[in-house]
Amino acid sequence: MDPQVLSHRLCIYCRALETPALSCPRLTGGLPDSPPSATLMARDSRPVSGLIAKDAELIHSLQQKPSSLCQRCTRYNIIDVFSMSEPLDEIQRADIDQTRYNERMSQYRLSLGQPLSIILTPSCPVCRLLYSILPRDLKAHEPHTHLEPYRSHIRQPGWEMFPTAFKSQCAIHLGLATAWSPFSPISDPFTKGGDNIRWTMMSGPAICYETESAPPRRNMRNARPLDSKLDLSILVKPLEHCEWNHGSSCNVPIPPELLKARMIDIVQRKVIPCPPDCDYVALSYVWGGVQPTPEALEKICLPQTIEDAITVTKALGRRYLWVYPQTPLS
Repeated sequence: MDPQVLSHRLCIYCRALETPALSCPRLTGGLPDSPPSATLMARDSRPVSGLIAKDAELIHSLQQKPSSLCQRCTRYNIIDVFSMSEPLDEIQRADIDQTRYNERMSQYRLSLGQPLSIILTPSCPVCRLLYSILPRDLKAHEPHTHLEPYRSHIRQPGWEMFPTAFKSQCAIHLGLATAWSPFSPISDPFTKGGDNIRWTMMSGPAICYETESAPPRRNMRNARPLDSKLDLSILVKPLEHCEWNHGSSCNVPIPPELLKARMIDIVQRKVIPCPPDCDYVALSYVWGGVQPTPEALEKICLPQTIEDAITVTKALGRRYLWVYPQTPLS
């Protein structure tokens, strides 16, 4: 093992490798217990959490060196947490013994302590993951911090409406919290308190599998590498689930007034009267006085928003696009 790596620690405040002799002023009491100043934030262009280019370069360089789990992360066994923990959301926990639930979940929580006591070992791959998700604006005396497993469905607005079978297949994520609950995340401005449970929970940075690597029985709504374009295939499965299981409760009959509308047939690239029982995609679009050139639809030279809507319609397996208000294409 590289002696330099062994003697250093990853500082969540300075975002760098540090030796005990040159430790962060925040850890030695040299800085006030407050987030970095606006001047520092602007100078470093550092976000509250997530990897900036400098962080990514540091992590990449450490990954090229020999790695081994530190004692704390060895005891935690993150693989077992992903494969064996069964976290419940707030609704599911309402009718069970909370004490017994917390006792069962305690083995799947990684205690980090207060921010001033957090030690991240550069040679440990799990510590490097923690470095990647720990916020930079943690106050030195933030309450006890830990890593908490939770089901990824709670990151979706309206999650309480999901059927139990769907929830049980959702992926396990590991996020930061300051209490024994997945509903008190660190630095998560999107979380709503009280009884407003339909809002997203634990929407901050998290550790998780990529979908291809996740256990088969818990690989829904998992992480995936970001691409330059949205993978629209991820929308097809929930649409099919709705069609097959929700019946008339979601498939509302077409009102007679809609038959007066005109649809874009994306296969023929023509504007046609609305067919009976038309399964269409709707786009709300403001033309702003723009008049398409003659045969713009056929020549594939419509405004990019319309062309993108045609692409989405095709990816969703639909044939008809309704641009509302009425399209001036014919």
